[in-house]
Amino acid sequence: MKKYRQLALILITTFSVGTLLMYRHEYLKLRYVLEVLNFFGSPQETFNSNCAVLNETFLDQKQRHYRFSNPPPAWTKVDQHYIYSAFFKGYKDKDLIEAIAVGPHSNFYNFNCRVWFSNNGVINSIRGKFHFTTVYHSKSKETNIMSLYMYMLFCEPEENHDTVYGAHEPYGVIFTNGSSVNSRVFIPVHHQVSEVSTNWQSVMCVRPDKSGLQNSALVEFISFHRSIGVSDFIVYDSGVQHGILPILQSLAGRDGFSDSISVMTWNFPFSDAFIEDMVIQHDCLLRAADKVPLIMVSSWQDYLIPKVNNSLKHTLAPYIAQQSPVSLKLSNFVCCTNYPDNKQSQLSWPMALRKTQCLDPNTLMNSIYIHFDKYENLNLGLKKKLRSEALPLTAGVLHQYIDCDNYLSKLKLVTDKPILAKFLGNFMTDKLLILWKSGSLTKLRHSNIVGLNLQDFLS
Repeated sequence: MKKYRQLALILITTFSVGTLLMYRHEYLKLRYVLEVLNFFGSPQETFNSNCAVLNETFLDQKQRHYRFSNPPPAWTKVDQHYIYSAFFKGYKDKDLIEAIAVGPHSNFYNFNCRVWFSNNGVINSIRGKFHFTTVYHSKSKETNIMSLYMYMLFCEPEENHDTVYGAHEPYGVIFTNGSSVNSRVFIPVHHQVSEVSTNWQSVMCVRPDKSGLQNSALVEFISFHRSIGVSDFIVYDSGVQHGILPILQSLAGRDGFSDSISVMTWNFPFSDAFIEDMVIQHDCLLRAADKVPLIMVSSWQDYLIPKVNNSLKHTLAPYIAQQSPVSLKLSNFVCCTNYPDNKQSQLSWPMALRKTQCLDPNTLMNSIYIHFDKYENLNLGLKKKLRSEALPLTAGVLHQYIDCDNYLSKLKLVTDKPILAKFLGNFMTDKLLILWKSGSLTKLRHSNIVGLNLQDFLS
């Protein structure tokens, strides 16, 4: 009798476990379906033509996310020159498209242009008046084949497009050489729409990484500069950092992260460092003008260190109050990454907090552009009529974290001062840095899921 009871208990237990597993399977399947419906919407909602509702909040977020990078630029060959980007500006008396071009010396003889508009899905073009200006001539010895020039190409519509195609801004331009009319290359146009908000905002443009920096260097750079008040980043990428940048982009715009991280594809077709840097600076200024009052150009190894209340806004308050455009130059300290860590630091700290042995100020390098929320001020800067000042050492400096072997013969080592120690709290508690230290971003990268549902990684 006892054996029958044991057998019955075994059968009941087996049945119960099997039922529980079946229930769990059905529960997980139902949960997955609900998650899919929650993300994409139900079929009725999707295909009900009588109730098509556009999520304006979602659209506003996406427009904010791509406000610096849409349309994406690319190096495009036109005749003997390469054009990277084009920008539209509507003045009171005329409209004008400005394009950045690089190539050999030229007078652009017989060049023409056309401006393209889209009106309710109908695409048309208007003939434009072409002219150009030479911005820079190569100062580098790297270009052995030819002298390299940077130009601004202009196309002014010959007709008022408001009367011809309605009040629609142009979305493209074509530059052609009269001798090769069949070679028409379309250049998308970035709109200069004024949208400066009442909140204090700033943009930092970052030069492309060509040395293969570790992913942690990019994360730490963005975390630090966000902690001092940089709201948006425009990153020029030659492809070296294609693994981590999409992840950083997908996090931007969320609470506790940067407002936006825009990645610009960058494959400069020449080997001239000076012209390359000038193009980046001009594209950065043109791209951010009319959107934010404060624009900076930097590199991944460069840390801008404000000394007034650890805040970029407070440090630059005297210049912001002047309500006039100015270009500020910062003193550059070379900090040695090949030297031992500070004895009081911990291995888990970011590199900039551990490497505190620096050399005497090298040169005045990076620039900060203030009050560029008006397009007219940008024109002053591009025409080299902009007021320029050096930011005092007591207000702020630039730390460049590189190998010091090439500098030891020219500069002397200064006293070991952990100047970034006062940023320890805000730096280490930045949400992006915490995610990186936890390994969540590494999991996200390996899962190849970018820009979808990141809630599991942010909880």
